[in-house]
Amino acid sequence: MPTNCEDSCEHNKRALVSQLESCERNCTKRVISLSQRLTESQSRLWECMWNGQQHDHGSTWTDDRQCQQCTCQESRVICDPKPCGDKPICGGQHIRLMPANKTLGRCCPYCGSVRAQDLPTSCQNDQRVWYYQGDVMPSVGGNPCYPSCVCRNGARHCPRKRCPLHITCRESTRKFTHPSICCPYCTMD
Repeated sequence: MPTNCEDSCEHNKRALVSQLESCERNCTKRVISLSQRLTESQSRLWECMWNGQQHDHGSTWTDDRQCQQCTCQESRVICDPKPCGDKPICGGQHIRLMPANKTLGRCCPYCGSVRAQDLPTSCQNDQRVWYYQGDVMPSVGGNPCYPSCVCRNGARHCPRKRCPLHITCRESTRKFTHPSICCPYCTMD
């Protein structure tokens, strides 16, 4: 307890300053708390809905079905075409650069195997089997004069087997041909 008027005044001043400092701390805490709640509320107000999914303000996502990269900006969805980067380098006999195809979920060019029937240079045999350009195919109907064929520019090319132009048989043999053998040959009687 203060003993004189000055001490009493000083004591009251300190108590008042202490009370003001306490009030200031409490007010600052309330202002910070209110500010945080306001920020959270504004953030919720700025959220975006896209294909049934909620996205926060400022977030970015990829929509592969539409081949887009989207961003949520103050409750508006802004989308641009999905960036693809460098084209891939493809290698291999039946591997090529395929174009983007949204239906297949491919937004950017990619390396893919090519089916023979999708190429204009492919061939199909009598059994409906497809062959690539340059592939060796079985002969037509098993004809021995055409033992194999090659797929070239969408058509089957079957070069005839080369037989000797002239065949000379010895005295005791004669020249003979048979349906299962393409070239004539010499046989004994």
